Amino acid sequence: MADKAMYQVKQNGKHGYSLYHVDKHKSEDSIKNQEKEMNRMMTLLKERGIPVGAMSVGQDDFISIYRYMERFSERDGIDISIYMLSINRKDGIDDDFFSDAFYQFEKYLHTHLRIYDLILGSQNNTIFVMMPDILGEKSKVFLERILKEWEMNCDAHKALDIKVNI
Repeated sequence: MADKAMYQVKQNGKHGYSLYHVDKHKSEDSIKNQEKEMNRMMTLLKERGIPVGAMSVGQDDFISIYRYMERFSERDGIDISIYMLSINRKDGIDDDFFSDAFYQFEKYLHTHLRIYDLILGSQNNTIFVMMPDILGEKSKVFLERILKEWEMNCDAHKALDIKVNI
């Protein structure tokens, strides 16, 4: 308590005195603790590195983010589209080749979608993609272009039959 009172005097230019007041120092400690907690939380919230491509999230996060985005959609008139990509194995493709092609496709989506798009990998060879139509971009056209580029540039497309459902 004496240290805190002495520190208060030093902050006010020395050559003075101070009596320790419990309420005064509790509020100062509380403010310092709140600042530390805010700094800690901001560190946790910030992305590490430069974001590239879409963000992959789990089902609970996907649902929460959708609900949050839906609120802005109603207020700001931004359309949010969710696409379900059903991915099936083409005839004559073995399990290992299919699994590898599926993984390559997920990775391709992640790096080629926009940084504000979301990907939810799911069971049963299904991927959900959430795309806000920002700046007048139509997400369906954008997604179709990515799928065409995938087919033109990646041999793994030969293993996959991809259907887009809205």
